[in-house]
Amino acid sequence: MKKRVYCLILICMLLFPALAGCGIGRTADSEPDYSWFVFPEETGELVIYTDDEQFAAVMEPALQLFKELSPDSEVTYQTVGEDEYKTMLREDIPAGRGPDLVLFKSNTFPDIYKIMSEDLFIDLNPYFFMDEDIDLEDFIGTVMDGGVLNGKRYAAPINYEMPLLLTTRSILKDLDMKKSDLDSSCESFFDAAVRFHEQYPDGDLFIDQCGGYSPDQLYIRSLYLSLGFNFIDYRTDKVTIDEDLFHQFIDIVKLYYNPDYDTKSSLKGCQSAKDVV
Repeated sequence: MKKRVYCLILICMLLFPALAGCGIGRTADSEPDYSWFVFPEETGELVIYTDDEQFAAVMEPALQLFKELSPDSEVTYQTVGEDEYKTMLREDIPAGRGPDLVLFKSNTFPDIYKIMSEDLFIDLNPYFFMDEDIDLEDFIGTVMDGGVLNGKRYAAPINYEMPLLLTTRSILKDLDMKKSDLDSSCESFFDAAVRFHEQYPDGDLFIDQCGGYSPDQLYIRSLYLSLGFNFIDYRTDKVTIDEDLFHQFIDIVKLYYNPDYDTKSSLKGCQSAKDVV
């Protein structure tokens, strides 16, 4: 393995704006000059830490493949406790200690861009661009650039999830709406949500994802993440938000709020579905 590189691997869920014009651009330079870059010396050791045992099913075959490609390298893959994991991030890595790679889920940190802005991890761009076996053009740019801040690629997604908008042709017909009305901007989506509620006042904008969240909580969690709102711009270190757009978002949350929603009943229904499966 090459000289220790403290980088961030973003795993499990990478939610990016599903609607145009809702998030800030985070793309890296398309044609940067990395002619100065030289791969570090190999150490013969690769150390990977994570705080989630569920990653083992994905990592074990990947590590086996790595060992076949690099039989002389020693690989350490360790799942650590929550306290040790936090200590590693707060103390070990800033002090130049710790693993080569860190695996985590997108919801591990309240704000992943704050972590990235602290510049504790190495920029992966030179490694990607100088590796003949990697071509970033082969990947979905919007997903890959979710780990980019200020032109530096601090995180690389292993997999990701996308928010989906589902409806029927008959509903679109009732609303006198086309599919293109839903994907042009945040404002058009909000307009569609209002029209849907007027036509179907008892309908839900989101389906309960069997997480025990009431619809209003789902709207705040799922809709907020899907629209790509940003309270802080870490490129300028300033608090920034589109107030008009945010007020429209809150109006939608209030519009669909149901104070009589029975969370226990929802969880029971989810359990029944699991029993059937």
